[in-house]
Amino acid sequence: MLQRLVEATAHARVVTVGDQVWSAVLPAGDLPLDWRLSPEGHFGFTPEPVPGYVLGQAHAAAVSNGVRYSAQDWIRDADHRWWFIDLNPAGQWLFLPEPVATGVTGAIADFLQDHP
Repeated sequence: MLQRLVEATAHARVVTVGDQVWSAVLPAGDLPLDWRLSPEGHFGFTPEPVPGYVLGQAHAAAVSNGVRYSAQDWIRDADHRWWFIDLNPAGQWLFLPEPVATGVTGAIADFLQDHP
């Protein structure tokens, strides 16, 4: 597999639950390309929305992969283009800021209640 190196100016975690989508953004700053390698990366996300087309593509990716939940990583380059990195059907969300974390948790609870 070959993948293009994209210099990140921001990282985004986009979470989908059914038809609902949330996002939070982390400025890349001095963080490594994989922000998860830095403890600081886990506390700097803000509930900043990503562009609507990113939310739409994130939802479409979840639907096309047949998952009702996904935690996706996206990065923004210096030209303000957003790039899809990965989709995890069991990824983390509780480290995200409010109201994102609570919104995702509530949506998962609602889904589980409706689908015992």
